[in-house]
Order: sequence, then C-alpha cells, then structure tokens
Amino acid sequence: MDTKVLTPRESWKLLGIGRTKFYQLLAEGKISYFKNGSRYLIPESAIDAFIQEQTEISAKQVSNNGK
Repeated sequence: MDTKVLTPRESWKLLGIGRTKFYQLLAEGKISYFKNGSRYLIPESAIDAFIQEQTEISAKQVSNNGK
C-alpha cells in the first residue's frame, strides 16, 4: 500500500488556501481525513478527489453560463 498521507499544513498549502478555510472544508465533509490521536491526517487521494470535484463544478458553471 503506497498511500501518501499529508498533514493539514501540507494540504492547505497544496490547495493554496488558508488554515481556516481548510478546517471549514474538513468540518463540512468536503475533504476526507482521519485522526491518529489528536493529529488530523489527510490521504493525498482525498486532496485529489476534492480538486477533481471542484474542477467538475467549475466546468458545469462555465457551461451553464454559456447558454
């Protein structure tokens, strides 16, 4: 199993967003995570899935605005 796990800081820097927004996305269930003790750990695949979802949402919005 070659799953890479990121810290919250690595994740929000990768996404180019701030700490508060990142934790808001976790609380809303938009990014999957797990906890090891008190540490939040985010699978890299969860970041990839979030980016894919946001890309699809943006594409739909652009498509709908072009009608």
